[in-house]
Amino acid sequence: IRFATVDLQLHTTYVPGGAESIYNVDRRVCEKTQVLPPLPEDRFLCGFSHIFAGGYAAGYYSYKVFVQFRGREPSPEPLLRHNGLLPAAA
Repeated sequence: IRFATVDLQLHTTYVPGGAESIYNVDRRVCEKTQVLPPLPEDRFLCGFSHIFAGGYAAGYYSYKVFVQFRGREPSPEPLLRHNGLLPAAA
């Protein structure tokens, strides 16, 4: 829950250069989602690359609502076709 909430907060409400730093956003989320508070030197965001690169950026756990968005279950076939591992659709 922390990962998804931090991801959403940083991509929807965080204001770069604003009053709240990214570390403050993470701390605020931790207060609501973690049993134990993070250590003062915790820099979880430095290693949480899912939200800044690749297919997860601004979409952590979005696969859980894919059916509502797309109207069907996810399928690996488009990826396989795109990479030449299946013949192109007719």
